[in-house]
Amino acid sequence: MISIHNNKASLHYPEATTHSGFMLVEALIGIAIGAVFIVTLLSLVIRSSAIASTGQARLSGELYAKEAVEALRDLEQSNSTAIFSGTCMSPSTCHPENLTNAWQLITGNETLPGGYSRILYFEEVYRDISIASRPIVASGTPSATLDTQTKKAIVRTTWQDRGGVRNSEYEIYVYQF
Repeated sequence: MISIHNNKASLHYPEATTHSGFMLVEALIGIAIGAVFIVTLLSLVIRSSAIASTGQARLSGELYAKEAVEALRDLEQSNSTAIFSGTCMSPSTCHPENLTNAWQLITGNETLPGGYSRILYFEEVYRDISIASRPIVASGTPSATLDTQTKKAIVRTTWQDRGGVRNSEYEIYVYQF
């Protein structure tokens, strides 16, 4: 800008404002904060998805195991000889199958949809007959007597997950009436 003052011409430039440099710095800081926020949000979404997937796998494993427990409860009432025949005594394994609307015990492991496998086996039960309530005790306990009317059933469902092999296990006692 040219101005004349006391018959002298002078050239004046407008003063540069320091705001224009700060705007660039503010924009870069804003972009950096936005990038950190987006990375954090994406990390959270990915982690949530992994947790949900693991939870779904565990729920399916639990349900497969509980189905076998229910099958054993049904067999206990409808066909206890299948349980007490000795076919599935440890170390042998078997699995329940619903054939012609009735549960049966089939020898070997069962492969289920989704990469799950399920087994069950039975162990002998001993009771302390020296006590009136006849509590269940370990086989080596003094005065432990084999209870031929009770079996301990172990049901185990196994599957592969992100962290390795997982399993769900239930132990129940079944009785022959």
